[in-house]
Amino acid sequence: MESKRMVMFVTVMIVMVMGNLLIQTEADAPPQAQPSGFLTCYPGCVVSCFVEKKFPQFLLCPFTCIGTCLPSSSQMVSTNKINNTP
Repeated sequence: MESKRMVMFVTVMIVMVMGNLLIQTEADAPPQAQPSGFLTCYPGCVVSCFVEKKFPQFLLCPFTCIGTCLPSSSQMVSTNKINNTP
């Protein structure tokens, strides 16, 4: 019973620290900057994952959502294309 409480405490602390880091990054951003796709995707992903998963599986939610919300190299669009037309 005590180990479950400790795991829950550690999980809550990790989520709180990650939330504080996200809030700090948003506060440091210039006012005209648009939020990145990751910053809009990650909090919702973590919350929905916590709601859907049971005890042992929801501990992996932050890591699962990082993989889900980070764009893969195939999704990234290069803005540095060279136009060789005369």
